[in-house]
Amino acid sequence: MNFPFGGGINPFDMMQQASQLKTKLAEMKTNLQKIELTESAADGKIVVVSTGDGTIKSITIDPDYYAATDSKLVMDELQSVVNRILTRAKQESLTHLKEAAGPFASMLGSLGVDI
Repeated sequence: MNFPFGGGINPFDMMQQASQLKTKLAEMKTNLQKIELTESAADGKIVVVSTGDGTIKSITIDPDYYAATDSKLVMDELQSVVNRILTRAKQESLTHLKEAAGPFASMLGSLGVDI
């Protein structure tokens, strides 16, 4: 059967693939929420825990370190560790997105998703 889209593309197959992609993306989101990432700074005195989707679960700052250290330095360290963990979460998300997208992965670039 020839379809008006040329190249023998079957729109019904495309709909089925799109539905499968939607299911995979929902699974990916659930899986990312289960992944736990940890980053630390100041020899472990600042610890940030995040999920794979970038949700910060906890921030722990050793009270003795906080009391003995200039607050600007503590904030700089905290900002650095939060940025690192968010970068890792983004990388984790993109890796899972590429896997979930399968044959559609090459099209994500045209949608502004850099994988």
